[in-house]
Amino acid sequence: MSFEPFILFTRQNCTLCAHFELQLRDFLGINFTALIHIKDVDTQLEWQKQYGNDVPVLCSPDGVPQLMHHFDKAKIAQILRPFL
Repeated sequence: MSFEPFILFTRQNCTLCAHFELQLRDFLGINFTALIHIKDVDTQLEWQKQYGNDVPVLCSPDGVPQLMHHFDKAKIAQILRPFL
């Protein structure tokens, strides 16, 4: 079975992004690297236009935003339950 990871869009020097990522890493533990790929929105103009300052944003493998700005453990559990 092939699995495409979720994408966490962040940017450098973003305290909110760093906090979100740390909480997500803590929640997922060893599953983090298999389930989540981190992308810096500032590395592609398309991402900058799409997300602007709306980071962090967790997107499903097909690119649909699932959660923005603040870590929500219940929402993350609901989104990722099928993959855990």
